[in-house]
Amino acid sequence: MLTCLKKTRPCQMKKILFVGLLLMCSCTIRTPERIKAEKAVKLYLDSLNKNNKYEIIGFSNFSPVNTDYNDDPNYDKLKFNPVKADSIRKHYKSHIRAWFIDVTYRGKDYYDNFGEYKLLCALNGKLTKCVAGIEISGKPIK
Repeated sequence: MLTCLKKTRPCQMKKILFVGLLLMCSCTIRTPERIKAEKAVKLYLDSLNKNNKYEIIGFSNFSPVNTDYNDDPNYDKLKFNPVKADSIRKHYKSHIRAWFIDVTYRGKDYYDNFGEYKLLCALNGKLTKCVAGIEISGKPIK
């Protein structure tokens, strides 16, 4: 392998190292938004599990929900006027309406059954509150 690297040009070797470092770093990056979402979900789980008797196994599938031109209040009024509707489509700037994140935890569910559960948590756009938690799967432990 080392002989292969010696034969490559220095520019190619730099590219290979750069791509390798990018791959290593991309696996461990937690964005500020994700950190805020995890805190909001922990507060939500605190409300489900009194005395904080739960264990978070992991988080996954963190994604935003963006608005589009259909959410513009003027679009419904003007969608039959092609010129104005095109103008709204062209100049509309989307923003983040909400976020979703999956959490797997071991603790109590809504009915005080202890087990391992996976929730889809819906968060507000500012990531300050978990609006709803929908149970995706769960295994009660008796």
